[in-house]
Amino acid sequence: ITADRRINHAKIEANFENSWELSKYNKFWLDEPPKQCGIIVTSVTPNSEAATSGLKRNDLILLCDGVAPHSAIEVRETITHQEPYNILKLLVRHENGLEEELNIKLSPLR
Repeated sequence: ITADRRINHAKIEANFENSWELSKYNKFWLDEPPKQCGIIVTSVTPNSEAATSGLKRNDLILLCDGVAPHSAIEVRETITHQEPYNILKLLVRHENGLEEELNIKLSPLR
């Protein structure tokens, strides 16, 4: 007997990397890699929930759902293990130095 068990996972339409790995993985980084150490947002899909919530390229992720992440993998796992349409709380430091808490509605992972 098999049951139809669907596992729902969520995603955010943005990419991020560990700042200390940017030069290693992104040979075509157009600007200098950010000087901040931590998890850096490397891209955000225009007009996505992440973009309209205020997430920007080069933001530094300080907290992900109240926890200081140690790696980009940890942030990805936090996101994918949530239900789609949940709200992800990110505390970020923008390039201008200002910190902001963002509430981002997660999309279904397809």
